[in-house]
Amino acid sequence: MKQSISILILCFLTFFDAMGQEKSVCCDAPAPVASGMIPQLTVKNLAQTVDFYSRVLGFEVLQSVRQSDELSYVLLKSGSVLLAFQLESYLKDKYPQLKAWKAGKGSALIIETSAINRFYERIKGRAEVISNLTVTFFGAQEFVITDPEGYVLIFRSAENPAGDK
Repeated sequence: MKQSISILILCFLTFFDAMGQEKSVCCDAPAPVASGMIPQLTVKNLAQTVDFYSRVLGFEVLQSVRQSDELSYVLLKSGSVLLAFQLESYLKDKYPQLKAWKAGKGSALIIETSAINRFYERIKGRAEVISNLTVTFFGAQEFVITDPEGYVLIFRSAENPAGDK
């Protein structure tokens, strides 16, 4: 079984030849092209996470799944940003090899937002601010908070920093 999985994975690996042409490692099939990404973050307290992201950050719940009468998965949306959250205990039960894995540490999400000054003023007393609103070396405004599970959220201006006064 492990051997067949390795072969399947290799078929999706690509490289570029000397002429800059994309090549597949083991087959002639074209490499898959990503069409989007939805980060799925694992959390210990899903209800608290949904409350924080909806009440404090303004996300809306698009989908939720209950298993054994417990909320186990939620998909949230704000503008064009989608975030999924899965209950850690469910994931570890489903994949026993993840039992020792620690969620929430070493991860940061950058979320572009408009009207960053107003957004910062709205949430600065409602979330743990790690870095106040500043202008980065490349000219964007940003601030950094953590969510209740310890994930680092970097909110960055989506427009010219001078245009949001």
